[in-house]
Amino acid sequence: MLSLLALLGAVVCVVRIRRGALEPSTGAESPSAAYAFALFGALLWLLMFCGRPTWGVLFTMLGAGNVHLHRLIGGLHTFGFFLMGIGLGSVWFWCVNKRFRGRYVLATLIGVAVLFPVFRERRIYLQKNAEWSQSNLAALSSQEEHIDAAVSSLKTGSGRTYSGLAATWGNQFRVGSVPFHGILSVHHIPALSFLYHAMAQTSDLMVWFDELNPAHYRLFNVSAVVAPSTQSVPPFLHERSSTGDFRLYGAPANGYFDVVRVPYAVSVFADDVYDVNLAWLKSDWPSRLNHLLLDADGRTGAGLPRLLDTQSLPEAGGAFDLGFVSDEKRDGEIYEVAAELQQSGYLLFKMTYHPAWRAIVDGSPQSPVMLTPGFMGVALGPGRHLVRFQYQPGPLKALLIILALLIVFGAAVAERHGGLDWIDFAINRAGRSIRETLDRGRLAWMPAGFGLLALSLPVCIPLLTSRLVSGHDAFSYAPRLVEFHENIHNGVLLPRWAPDLGNGGGQPLFLFNPPLICYLAEIWYLLGCQTTTAYNLACVVIIVASAVFMRLLGQLYFGRAGGWLAAAAYIYSPYFHVDLYVRQALAEFAAFPFYPLTLYGFGRFARDRDRRFLLLGAIGLACVFLAHNAAALLFAPILSAFILYNAWSGRSLKLMLQLFGGAVLGLALSAFVWLPILMEMKDVHIDRFIEGYLNYSNHMVYVQQFFSTTWGFGLSWPGYGDGMSFSLGWPHVLMLVAAVAIWRKQQSERRGPVYLFTLLAAAYCFLMTPAALWLWERVSILQPVEFPWRMLGPVAVCVAMVVASLGNRMTRGTG
Repeated sequence: MLSLLALLGAVVCVVRIRRGALEPSTGAESPSAAYAFALFGALLWLLMFCGRPTWGVLFTMLGAGNVHLHRLIGGLHTFGFFLMGIGLGSVWFWCVNKRFRGRYVLATLIGVAVLFPVFRERRIYLQKNAEWSQSNLAALSSQEEHIDAAVSSLKTGSGRTYSGLAATWGNQFRVGSVPFHGILSVHHIPALSFLYHAMAQTSDLMVWFDELNPAHYRLFNVSAVVAPSTQSVPPFLHERSSTGDFRLYGAPANGYFDVVRVPYAVSVFADDVYDVNLAWLKSDWPSRLNHLLLDADGRTGAGLPRLLDTQSLPEAGGAFDLGFVSDEKRDGEIYEVAAELQQSGYLLFKMTYHPAWRAIVDGSPQSPVMLTPGFMGVALGPGRHLVRFQYQPGPLKALLIILALLIVFGAAVAERHGGLDWIDFAINRAGRSIRETLDRGRLAWMPAGFGLLALSLPVCIPLLTSRLVSGHDAFSYAPRLVEFHENIHNGVLLPRWAPDLGNGGGQPLFLFNPPLICYLAEIWYLLGCQTTTAYNLACVVIIVASAVFMRLLGQLYFGRAGGWLAAAAYIYSPYFHVDLYVRQALAEFAAFPFYPLTLYGFGRFARDRDRRFLLLGAIGLACVFLAHNAAALLFAPILSAFILYNAWSGRSLKLMLQLFGGAVLGLALSAFVWLPILMEMKDVHIDRFIEGYLNYSNHMVYVQQFFSTTWGFGLSWPGYGDGMSFSLGWPHVLMLVAAVAIWRKQQSERRGPVYLFTLLAAAYCFLMTPAALWLWERVSILQPVEFPWRMLGPVAVCVAMVVASLGNRMTRGTG
């Protein structure tokens, strides 16, 4: 009933808003604004409450990926009440304005009829709540003496208490309907049973506590167990006391501290720390006092060998001879202990890690590190040490409270002296100044810049992490960057040799692998990023640059709208994502921005005859060669056709020579990469590029695969049962067909680029199919490309340009 009332209120709001839009303004504030506020506020909160299916990746983009969206129902209810009031008020208003006797009685009856189900439901709820409360109070009162006795006994212990897990007998261990772990929580007894707020990283592991494993009691410092008299317990627990139906047992805990071994470090992230901890907890490492150092920020565990987060744990050695702890003390939330070590090790503090915890070791502060399963630890050398842990929250909250009070006080003073009017005047003046600046074109690039960032952001989001992005070649790039960095660090600015690869024998990796992606990642690596983070940020730069340069190229031929369509079609082409997120072929991926940059430079020179753009095109071509050998080889025919088209369009032999001269300049600029390859390829196993799995004939693309909607992360295989996509993208194909159909009927000079790029895309698609196998067998220069479907990269440029032509039709007359 209330939902129908809110719907009626929404209809009334729509009518009022439309009526207000049609009526002439009287100068006063329109009442329709209030209706718009109620309607659009309710709509906004409804969409937010509907959650991620409504908003898609936007929540992740805004950093709200972990927000509990069901909590937003409060906002929906608030605006829903507004709509209900509007709906009910409209019904009352209609009744009282009708001229008949009893209209007030009718309005009252309608109001009562609408609200009666609400009052009835609340009455039933409160009645049931009272009955359950009385039943629970009676049960708690009957067991009060035994509960107090058990609680008093448990409070004398120094560790945590276990009363069963919620998924096992702990859920049936109740007093009335109150679980016993709830009683422990009310009396502030540290417990391992159930967490009402499971936000800590260790909380998810609690459900894996094994009550039959003595090592788990020691690990989690469970010193007491309370259970009903009917519950059987492990034999290593000894009964301490009993009261009523409650039995209290002593458990094999040894305090909040332990001396442990930490033989390895593991880099962890928010989404895999649970997996690493669970694998460790289920191994024999806890029983042998072996722990992993969990490196969550890339700054800890520098002196330890590394394990991958997916790697199996090696055999663990015992740590019982490392040392022991004694004289453990606790004063509030300050914990002290004496540790005696025979050799270097770690002191484990069995509290959840948080950066605000501070460790004082022999009077000197030391930053704790995170050890499995999310506890804290400090490294200690041989000998006796006095260690104190204490939680020291920073001053940020207090400073923010003070700042808030100062703002409120300042606003009150400003209002009293007219300061808010001055602020309002200053804001209006700044707004006018910004508008004037935009009108003069000084900041005209800003809307386009923010638009391109917004367009690129969904593609970039998975890269905004320090975690390695999965893919076929994902693990091959990190060691390359380390070797590349060592060359740069030692003054070798054009690396050729990777001395530590090839099992320590070295290999000419950088001689035969163009270095552009390594240079891009090296910039971030020099700024202090990890190798994985450096590569991820380099890919973010490549994505944004691809959108920027493709927009320039599309706008050059098809106007502003065409530029936006080209950028979107390019960075959302399937192969763009295959290269990045399926193959992780980062060297080839680095060529994507420079395809359109090269064409833009040469195309702009053909239009304006400005030699700066010829140089820009040459630099773009050089960067393609610096990125990837096969990419450069496959792009060369497209560039040649583009040059010939521009020369033919301009009817100028001189222009053709100038453009080819720019291409030669690009080759010269990149000669330090491709020329040594040609000269020294005889000294390496270049023939392996065309043998076995890598033979081009195993990777031809079948026509149906260009239109397939199947997506996968597998490999390329002979036939059409590949585990990865070679699709052109259905939206791209439909827009390409529409563009060709539209321009076919138009007599315009702009048809030329459409036909050119359509023919190039069709030719490249043909060359990828088995029908073109004869050509691959005869043109030997193509064979080292290995994978004919690599042509999908240049095809993405051609398709994006054809799609861009639709923008010119949408905004006819733009240049």
